[in-house]
Amino acid sequence: MQLSLEACGVPKDDEKASLAAHHVGVAHGMATVLRGALHHAGQGCTYIPADVATRHELSLKSILSGRASPALSDAAFELATEATSHLLAARALQHELSPATRVALKPAVVVDLVLARLQQHGYNLFAREALQPLGLRLQASLFWHGAVGTF
Repeated sequence: MQLSLEACGVPKDDEKASLAAHHVGVAHGMATVLRGALHHAGQGCTYIPADVATRHELSLKSILSGRASPALSDAAFELATEATSHLLAARALQHELSPATRVALKPAVVVDLVLARLQQHGYNLFAREALQPLGLRLQASLFWHGAVGTF
């Protein structure tokens, strides 16, 4: 996200922009890990943090099986909740950010939609419906956020 700020001409010493970018970047990374879990399992790996897996008594074998389980959904919920917290922290700074910064942080819109879709599917990381392209919904959401100057 820092590179996006730079590309949009945001000064490097803008601490609020940097903090908001940090929060959006963390949320984006977490959403990417969640959304990619099925693909990663198929490759024989996972990026679900070991401490989260341990807390939910989730074994590597169960993650790599590609089958949904209550423990996996609980772990996904925990990560999604943390990602949402980062999004909320970034959005709390919106009124203090320049228009260029708000444009640079538009990936937050994607994160929001990915997390909402995951929630709709009970945090089942292996629900193929949850992995479908965001399509027109993403385009409409980006248009709306662009029109009102938010992310």
